[in-house]
Amino acid sequence: MLKSSRSQISLKVDWFSYFFSTQSKRGATDFRAAARDGRHRHTTPLNNLFTIETDCLGDRHPRARRSCPSQVADLPKEAATVCCHYPLVPLPHLRLSAYITLRLTLHRLRQAATTWPPAQDWVLAAGLTVTFGLVTIPLGLSNHFLAPTLADITWGDGLRLAARVLLVPALLEEGFWRVLLLPHPTEIMSDRRRWRLGLPILGLFVVMHPLNAMTLYPVAFATFSNPVFLLSAALLGLICTIVYWKSGSWWVVAAMHWLVVMVWLVFLGGYSALSL
Repeated sequence: MLKSSRSQISLKVDWFSYFFSTQSKRGATDFRAAARDGRHRHTTPLNNLFTIETDCLGDRHPRARRSCPSQVADLPKEAATVCCHYPLVPLPHLRLSAYITLRLTLHRLRQAATTWPPAQDWVLAAGLTVTFGLVTIPLGLSNHFLAPTLADITWGDGLRLAARVLLVPALLEEGFWRVLLLPHPTEIMSDRRRWRLGLPILGLFVVMHPLNAMTLYPVAFATFSNPVFLLSAALLGLICTIVYWKSGSWWVVAAMHWLVVMVWLVFLGGYSALSL
């Protein structure tokens, strides 16, 4: 393994598909990757075969270059783990960053969409959803935020409402706030780092609702800015985050979100509160 006093980067690459290489004058393969600023160690799997691990020692612009020996061709054909360094130049760095972002986004979407959770994950989701209801419904009733009334809609309107809520907010919001922004369980990362990323995203998820009402849906501002609603949104985002990191599935968190919103709209006064 090659080392540098500035940065150390490990690439695990699908030998046939995902690698960055050029031939140096000595015929060696020069793998290129980017290092971040500051002292940290970060591992980012882009898929099951592509991992970038960075260990920076504090330089704002780490620059180093070493060529991997030609014996790299003798490594196993399935994957190769190579450690190397490169001069940080703007255009290749931007191209690599764009490629990494694209691969990471596609990896998260594919994994979340193709993972069907086992029964124990559905049980966990059901238990947390029931607990959510036991906390928020009495709180909402005592503060007159919730009203136990049945929405005045026909069966056809109810089905259309269910389909609309399934798309937005259930699938769309969970796809953005959980699937795209949070690391998937297949990504190698400590629980502490996951929560360091997840809690700020959870805060933004809560703040997004009143901001959305201020800009796109003014009639709902009184509802979306209500402290009970904001607390409910925070708890819903929290349990969805827990279940997503346990299951790795888009569908289970979308089902939780859909069920909570539908119960509120149809049975607890949400339909009239939002003037739907």
